[in-house]
Amino acid sequence: MSNRCDLAIVGGGLRLLSLLTAFADLVTEKSGSPGRGTGPVPSVLVFDPFHPAPGAVWNDRAHREFRCNALKPEAALPAPGGGTLLVTGALEAQGLHASAQDSPPRSAVGAALRDQRDEIIGRLSPRLAIRLVPARVEEAVPVGGSWLLRAGAESFACRGLVDLSGSGFTGYTVSATDAAESSGLSLDSIPPGAAATIGGMGLGAVDVVAALTRGRGGAFADRGGQLAYTPSGSEPALVLMSRTGRLRRPSDPGRPGPIPGELPVHVSDAFWSTSAEAAALQVLARITGTPRLDGLHRAAAESPEAQISAFEREPAQSRAELRSRVEGVVSALARERPAMRRIHQDALSRIATEYTSGPPLERYREWGALIRAGMLRFSRGTWGETAVSTPWRIRAFLGAPGLPFDSPAGMAGSRREIPVDARTKRVQGFDSWWAGGHTSSHPLRGDLPTTANAAEWQGAVRPLAEDIARKLDLLGSSVRWSSPCEKTISRRFACS
Repeated sequence: MSNRCDLAIVGGGLRLLSLLTAFADLVTEKSGSPGRGTGPVPSVLVFDPFHPAPGAVWNDRAHREFRCNALKPEAALPAPGGGTLLVTGALEAQGLHASAQDSPPRSAVGAALRDQRDEIIGRLSPRLAIRLVPARVEEAVPVGGSWLLRAGAESFACRGLVDLSGSGFTGYTVSATDAAESSGLSLDSIPPGAAATIGGMGLGAVDVVAALTRGRGGAFADRGGQLAYTPSGSEPALVLMSRTGRLRRPSDPGRPGPIPGELPVHVSDAFWSTSAEAAALQVLARITGTPRLDGLHRAAAESPEAQISAFEREPAQSRAELRSRVEGVVSALARERPAMRRIHQDALSRIATEYTSGPPLERYREWGALIRAGMLRFSRGTWGETAVSTPWRIRAFLGAPGLPFDSPAGMAGSRREIPVDARTKRVQGFDSWWAGGHTSSHPLRGDLPTTANAAEWQGAVRPLAEDIARKLDLLGSSVRWSSPCEKTISRRFACS
């Protein structure tokens, strides 16, 4: 099996599905059908360590209590011919139902995504030979007009490279203080009644708490408007530890309001004219009608228990309206200036994280029930700097996204700007490198956890597909690899 290809795609999640859909539409428009063309069939390798699942977040083998805390049931996924695949429809096809008060398992949506991906790959097979490679890309090196990728013990040479890597989601790691070897432990390793500390209070912690309570047979019931929890006896005693003790505001599954096309000039100018993040946050607070935002990185004034109580008392309509205002402002500003300065990126990311990317209120109501049942408590601190000491520790987090590029354009995880064309996603200075992943969809704006990133990506996927197909002649009939593995490449890694 050859380790050369015309195009390497890194990342197998939702963005891959969108790109494959755009390729399928291009093939149909070009030839009237996806039938076989003339000449060699271009080869495409898709790298993702979680294959055959469609990425880490949408792992169809994940715990059933890992739910769609971000993707709402009403969300529409891309389908060939300009169509859409509703999440609700994908679930109903599996005999599942997404209620207004709950979020469906990500594994169920992942199964639908996997089936959709495989159907499109089959449709493209006469014109594109697509192979899924279950490996993590550890290095990407530009060599002449080509790319060299190292994934595990193998190396791959490709003519073009597309970064569609996602959030780097890794879920959790479990460690035991008294275990000689604690690497690779699962949540099932934690015995009933044992004390376990969970680091973080974000979406990863929401998953872990659900898996260790309801996932172990515990039950929640609504009693007089307040949730109550009945333990199964199999749960550990949980401690949620956070540096700030600040909870993200809940984001209910309900459909948000309309997103405005643009903001008044004087409003956006007030934001873009700021020269410090604190000033940018003050402007955002005025525009959106939110409280002061410049203290979001500091410790919360109220305890997590008090914050949960306040969330439960807040009218759902008020919360939905606030979310819609924030999403509208962030989306409009992100569209105005794709290559924004870091201070503006950080300001938009903070307000989006606070108001649009929290879990459904029902998850916090469950935490309140667990507190009242004596199954959960909170602690403020960090690993190694807290008085909390338990025999089991769980780190619930998002991993570092992006690729380890060895190039002058910048390194993944750094704060250096990587200039990317806002329309085609081609990295400036490189003829065959496209960056459309979670952190590189814009050099300074890719990590916005809101509709801004999704809307911007959907608007760019067609130009991206067209640019890749034109540059690499993927849908034509020209000869592909015409020379053996370059000496410069073989000196770096062995080619096969």
